[in-house]
Amino acid sequence: MTSTRRATLCAVAGAARPSLVFKGCLYRHPATVTSTRFRSTQQPPKPQLPPMPPSTPSSSPGTEPPAPESPIEPPPKPDTGNLLQRFAAKLRSEVEELENSRKQKEAEAAKGIQDLDLGAAGPTGEQEKKKPGFLSNIDERLTAQRRELEEAQQAKRAAGQSTRVSPTMQKRMDTFLDLDANLKERDELLKQAFREGYWDDLKEAARKGAKLWEAPKRARAPNMSPQVPNPLSKTLTGEETDVLTLVKTKQVSLVTFMFSALGEGHVKTYIDPFLAAFADQPNLQVVQLNVEENWLKAPVLKLMTPLVRRSVPKERQSTYLLHYKPIIAARRAAGMTNNVLGWANLVDRQGRIRWQAHGPAKEHEIESMIRITRTLAGLAESGKVGKKAAGAAEAAMAGEAAPKSA
Repeated sequence: MTSTRRATLCAVAGAARPSLVFKGCLYRHPATVTSTRFRSTQQPPKPQLPPMPPSTPSSSPGTEPPAPESPIEPPPKPDTGNLLQRFAAKLRSEVEELENSRKQKEAEAAKGIQDLDLGAAGPTGEQEKKKPGFLSNIDERLTAQRRELEEAQQAKRAAGQSTRVSPTMQKRMDTFLDLDANLKERDELLKQAFREGYWDDLKEAARKGAKLWEAPKRARAPNMSPQVPNPLSKTLTGEETDVLTLVKTKQVSLVTFMFSALGEGHVKTYIDPFLAAFADQPNLQVVQLNVEENWLKAPVLKLMTPLVRRSVPKERQSTYLLHYKPIIAARRAAGMTNNVLGWANLVDRQGRIRWQAHGPAKEHEIESMIRITRTLAGLAESGKVGKKAAGAAEAAMAGEAAPKSA
């Protein structure tokens, strides 16, 4: 079979069937052959949904018309009047309950007081029937202790002994039982223990020097002057007195405070010029306080009292005071914040600090001290510091500078 005849037979077979294999020849009809390049992806048609029934059914002779819909009723309005009445009734009942509980507590308290009174007079049948409890046990113990004390006092009276408590013991008991004083003392102990360091004042003096600030050139107003600390102290002559008792006897007093050996040299630079300038004035005086606030060092100061007595002239020993307890609150209220430095104060008759200085005295501070003293004492102004006072000030400052150089 020639190729031409084979092609003719394939064409005839292809016309009959689109695809036919005829003796190894594959023939496809041209209508069924499509190129993959232009082949379209057609989706099958979607099935049609049945038509929706009409919204209103058609009126037919066999069907009845639908009944009309009933209107929606609104919700009922709240009855506010009944609500307020119920709230008022509930509030009234709560108030009545509180009042009844208060009356019951008052009645129980009054009954307890009556029971205590009866217990002081003696046990009764009602007390014996009282239910055991914590308060009942306390009442019984107090009653027993009161009865024992009364029996002890009666025994002392029968023996002719005095049952009177001494004033010192009574004062100690009152101080021990004073709640306000105990709370105040506790607060001060807490401040000393947790808020203040032992070396704070020494660190401040080392950081800022012996002069924290310069002394003022004018006296303070009376209403702006703090009160001088007034601890009960003992003089070098052995008498007990305080600062106010001494300053009330003179017009103006130079009151100095020293809390350490360094402060002793500081106050000397104020005392010597003051005594040199007013040696002939009987209405002026110098009051010195040697205070030891550390309870460990207090016995040492007591042992050194004879040495201190030898270094102080006899005419000034009655105004030299020794104190062995802390006065931190009083001295800080008066402006004396550092216990390492020495402090000098001009105090009037009422105990008010009108002028204050600290550390080693400077020349202009000595001039201000003497001028303010003359003003407060009502003395005539002399213009400048006398030669005697100036020489005493220079000697005092030289003595203060000598230990530093050493």
